Amino acid sequence: MSDASSITKLKNNSAFKLVVNKLLLGNELTNRESTFLLSAAIALLRYGLKDKNRTRSLEFAYWIILNYSLSTGDYRPLYDLSFELGLYPVAKSIVDIDEGRFNTLSDFIALDEIEKNFTKGVTLTLEQKLSDSSFSSYSGEGFAYIAPTSFGKTERLVDAVLDDKSGCRPCVIVPTKSLLAQTRDDVFKRHPRTKVITHDEMYQCEKSFIAILTQERAIRLLEANPTLSFSSLFIDEAHNAFDPDDRALLISRLIRESKLRDPLTRFYYFSPVIDDINLLSVISGFEVEGCKVSKSMKEPRYYLLDSEGVLHAYNRFFNSFCQHSTFNGTWDCLTNKATAKNLVFLSSPRKVREAALDLASSLPDNRVAPDLDRVICALTEHVSPLYDEIFCLRRGIVYLHGQMPDGIKNYLLDRAAKLESIRYIFANEVIMEGINLPFDSVFILNLRTKRRAALINLIGRASRLNYVFGDTPHLKMLSPQVIFAESKWTGSRPTMKNAISELHSVGFKDRDDNPRIKISKGKPLSENERKRLVFEDSLIQSCNHSDTDLGVLLDRSGLRSMYENWEIAKVEIARRLTTFKACADNSVLELICIYFIDDGLVFSNSYLRVSKLRRQLPFYHSYLESKSSKSLSQRLASDISLWKKKAESAPSFLYVGRSFGEVNYQGLADGEGSYVDIRQKTDSELPALFLAKYKTEDDYLGFTLSRFVRVLYKTGHIDQEQYYMFLYGTADKEGVELIQAGVPLSLINILKENNLLNEIGLDQYVNIKIGTRLKHFSNDVDDYTRFEIDQFNIE
Repeated sequence: MSDASSITKLKNNSAFKLVVNKLLLGNELTNRESTFLLSAAIALLRYGLKDKNRTRSLEFAYWIILNYSLSTGDYRPLYDLSFELGLYPVAKSIVDIDEGRFNTLSDFIALDEIEKNFTKGVTLTLEQKLSDSSFSSYSGEGFAYIAPTSFGKTERLVDAVLDDKSGCRPCVIVPTKSLLAQTRDDVFKRHPRTKVITHDEMYQCEKSFIAILTQERAIRLLEANPTLSFSSLFIDEAHNAFDPDDRALLISRLIRESKLRDPLTRFYYFSPVIDDINLLSVISGFEVEGCKVSKSMKEPRYYLLDSEGVLHAYNRFFNSFCQHSTFNGTWDCLTNKATAKNLVFLSSPRKVREAALDLASSLPDNRVAPDLDRVICALTEHVSPLYDEIFCLRRGIVYLHGQMPDGIKNYLLDRAAKLESIRYIFANEVIMEGINLPFDSVFILNLRTKRRAALINLIGRASRLNYVFGDTPHLKMLSPQVIFAESKWTGSRPTMKNAISELHSVGFKDRDDNPRIKISKGKPLSENERKRLVFEDSLIQSCNHSDTDLGVLLDRSGLRSMYENWEIAKVEIARRLTTFKACADNSVLELICIYFIDDGLVFSNSYLRVSKLRRQLPFYHSYLESKSSKSLSQRLASDISLWKKKAESAPSFLYVGRSFGEVNYQGLADGEGSYVDIRQKTDSELPALFLAKYKTEDDYLGFTLSRFVRVLYKTGHIDQEQYYMFLYGTADKEGVELIQAGVPLSLINILKENNLLNEIGLDQYVNIKIGTRLKHFSNDVDDYTRFEIDQFNIE
């Protein structure tokens, strides 16, 4: 009988299903029912242990006993099962909670075994211990470490980087700048006496360093240094390499180029949601082996809130629902079921903000705690007194999304983690990678996809294990609540019922629409995909060539995807770069137009905006000047005042990007809007919309137009001062070095104003150090400035 069939048979047993439903709903069990359930769990356990493929039976046995122990306080069954399954942190925590009940000789022997062989700072599961051993002893080319969210992958990665035996130039690849800063801090706390490179331009031909980079920065570092190679490459969140986009192909190119440069380079991959490790071999071009930690210690309590306000408990093993309770809408359920820290997830930045404000409007404006008041005062000073985030914070709510300035987002993330008075965190995918917040509950209001891997990664945000097994164990957090709520933000696809039902399936389904994976599975490629792969492979084969060759430089510049026909565009751009003589007083933006845009060069649909740069020059000249010379609050006050005056005399449509856009540039709601009508917005809405605009513009300048600027700099068409001013907002070399190391320009300007710039600098390892005066200064400033300084006060 198959694993699934055995559970289906149990589901069809009406007596058993009735008792399981009582456990699911948290109803009190009779002694007879408890005995019945425990006997069934033992039978499932015995059945599951006979075949390693019967994982569902083992999970169901664990679910029964975990819920039984948590609801009755009788932890002996969970203690025994934890030993049987090798879940030693659970067993040890049970003893820590009630040592007097576990004092037999066999208990002492078992616990002594755990202390000696499975505890190193933290207690490991049997699978973790075996996986760590496999990881440490592996001597091949590539190894993947797959483990559930919060199972210590980051610690394993940092340990591996610091213990790297393969050489002295390890490189960690992370998907976001937030993860970059977090990983840098983790490394620096453990090993401050080594150079940590977090930007490609920080490299100064050192023989020894630790690089922590995004794939874009790593590629640029290699391209600028044809003889450089990494001794080892660590790919964090490696499942991103299966995506079909340009960033995924960059990961593949980076791996393959690194292998070509040095065949002895070792490769390590980390992810919570990869099913088929062989796909990493496809991406990499060589064999990748690996290990998986498959047994999870957490078993969430799943619920579905339907559109009528009825809350249903969900049994993922039976794929069935039981009515639990009734609420008067989404927020009534949320506030009544809320725990200390609650993640409210929506996929769209606009919906994140709208939902947070909607909940805030339904809650009273209570007395604000002093620590939260400091956050409110900081946002008032550094953003705007009208910023609607403040309205949310007064009610214990914060909203976070990727269309916020990085500094404000990171500050709010930090304070949301630390302040008890912030109970509700509304967020989108920004919370999904590397963010370690202590959520007790997850409320899912809207999803972009119902893919099981994405769901499990999201659900893994609840009850991070370092909080469960802390100094004081909190075993109830092994069963966090996850509520899928049908609401006005849900949309038609996927419905919450369809999404929650995905949890009934077993394992993950890896993405298979990456061009390299499609080829490996015998699937046809589109003409565009075929050309992309041919182009990528040509770049990989020429990885040791110097980019002093103009054709090679242009191919590596990242410009190819911008043009409708790259071969035609490349010839024309090369002609212009070698024959056109621009005026000395042309700005960098004007040079971009002259060499890359004007006179008929045809852009692809995704980059049509670039073709309009010529007529947008006045705006971008003003934008760059304002960004480098004014604080964020000054820019907001000035821009909001200007646009409100415009709106008094004529229609005023502000470009904010697709995430917040409502209409097109003509003011028509066509479903593809990137503009908002200023006349239709209240004063309290404007700061958030302008922040979204700033983020959109900064990304456009930093990720799109910067590609042109790097070509202009490498070909000698602009000097270093122009290059620095465009990329960093300052031409001061010391300031540029600090920015490259992670210090924000806003903090540099504050330190200049207070004659404290000499109190922050780079030590002999080119890592940031701050002086005593600056440490004292941080005690007397507002909360946001203190946060910016404290990021570098690492000891």
